Amino acid sequence: MKEVPNTDSLILDIHKMILYSVHSNHENNFVRGKYSKELFGIETDKMPITTEEYLNFIFPEDREQTINKWNENIIAGVNIYETEYRIQHIDGTIKWVKDTCHVIRNKSGEVERKIGTIVDISQYKEHEIQLVESQKWLNIVLDNLNSSVFIKNTDLKYIMNNKYAEKSMLVGPGELIGKSAFDLFPKDVAEQIDNNDKKTLAQKSPQKLTVKNEFPDEITKTTITEKIPLFDHNNKIYGLLGITTDITELADAKEKIEQDQLWLNHYVTKLENYNEELVKARLHLKETQNQLVQSEKMASMGILTAGIAHEINNPINYISGGIAGLKKCIQKLTHYLIKDTEKNNSPQSNPKDIAQTIDSAQIMIDSIEKGISRVVNIIESISNFSRDASNHFIEVNINKLLDSTLLILYSKYKNNIKIIKNYHNKDSVYGLPTKLNQVFMNIISNAIDSIDGRGNITIKTWWEENDDTFIISIKDNGTGIPEKIKDKIFNPFFTTKNVGKGTGLGLYISYQVIENHYGTIEVNSQKGKGSEFIIRLPKNDQLASSSGKSDLTRNMH
Repeated sequence: MKEVPNTDSLILDIHKMILYSVHSNHENNFVRGKYSKELFGIETDKMPITTEEYLNFIFPEDREQTINKWNENIIAGVNIYETEYRIQHIDGTIKWVKDTCHVIRNKSGEVERKIGTIVDISQYKEHEIQLVESQKWLNIVLDNLNSSVFIKNTDLKYIMNNKYAEKSMLVGPGELIGKSAFDLFPKDVAEQIDNNDKKTLAQKSPQKLTVKNEFPDEITKTTITEKIPLFDHNNKIYGLLGITTDITELADAKEKIEQDQLWLNHYVTKLENYNEELVKARLHLKETQNQLVQSEKMASMGILTAGIAHEINNPINYISGGIAGLKKCIQKLTHYLIKDTEKNNSPQSNPKDIAQTIDSAQIMIDSIEKGISRVVNIIESISNFSRDASNHFIEVNINKLLDSTLLILYSKYKNNIKIIKNYHNKDSVYGLPTKLNQVFMNIISNAIDSIDGRGNITIKTWWEENDDTFIISIKDNGTGIPEKIKDKIFNPFFTTKNVGKGTGLGLYISYQVIENHYGTIEVNSQKGKGSEFIIRLPKNDQLASSSGKSDLTRNMH
């Protein structure tokens, strides 16, 4: 064996290559060099090796197959052939090599010599394995997509597709390859697809196409396909990639939405007409509610009038009786004085009779004064209740408003109900006195009506600890309010009274009035034990001369 010059060895090592020569007499020559050590693990001074020794380095699982390939090529008369197999390093590591063999034959065609190279392709093989694995995973992903994925060549024939493409087009495995749209779809659909494909290639830009296609068994599908042109390394188009998604449900939903929109537009028009009617009805209702509010006021005025008639009658009786008695006393005194004057120009009457007559006259005068005082109080109460209903907050005395209400209602409760008052001496808040009077009239009147027989009404006023909220409690021991209707008593038109006895607006208006004063009204009641209405009013001094939240009538609508 002869050694190759060192310069050649250097070149071979740079390219990770080993040169070999095998003669027909099996005389071998493996070039020594650094890479022989890296590939086999053999020191340079132990090279070259024999054919048998080299075969021992071939990975056992590849050895027989590699030898068979060599022999097949020799027998077949092939003069240049390549084989790939694994080499096992003496430390156990494995490398892939590419064996390129040139066969030299004599004139008779017999092999005289084989010259070849062994190149380390481990890195390339590793990349190839990774590529195969990647391709495997890509195929798994593509085959599990719920979309058709395909590639067409420039002749617009399928050259690749996933399983879903075959399933969606109702063909078997591999049956799409080599076919065009005209082989698979009705003519009108095929023409749409073909024109869109050509547009993708001509414009060299992505395109979209939505198609509605009918299949056997009256199945209709709507699909959308996105197409992307494919370019090679020379920027030349070699085909297109298509991804088709079944949007049948979406299309059906869109169609339904459009139908619903038409339906909605129809009903919107109808609703607009209804709304116009409702606006008119609302205006009519507003007028009706205003009339009902006035009716409620008139109901209160009815109570007020009855009280006035009764209460003014009593002091008038005092005054009438007092005047009649006083006349008699004056006539008596006049008689005594005339008689005494006629007799000796000096009083001869009994002094005791004169004194009694004077006392009787004083009693009559006191009675007249009491009646006049009562009339004055009644007039003042009437004045408070019927004061101009201004919407400007002014300073009001709550205790005085309560007393005015009690005086007006006196004839309703004087014979069977005891009024217990516990007032706080500081009772000034800012509000609307006429409207607050109406609240007290409604609640106290209801309390009187709830007492069957004899009973008590307790009215208490006080300030909360922070002196910012004034509290009025009106409590009775009447029939109480059933639990099932307690939440309804502030609703408009709700009443438990007989027809003609109540409008059902008293407590509703009261609630609105208190709310307009930034206050609250609540009720605690137990059937058979009575009710307590608790009103909380803020001081509202910052609202002096203002109109509260809003006009009460507006607030009610």
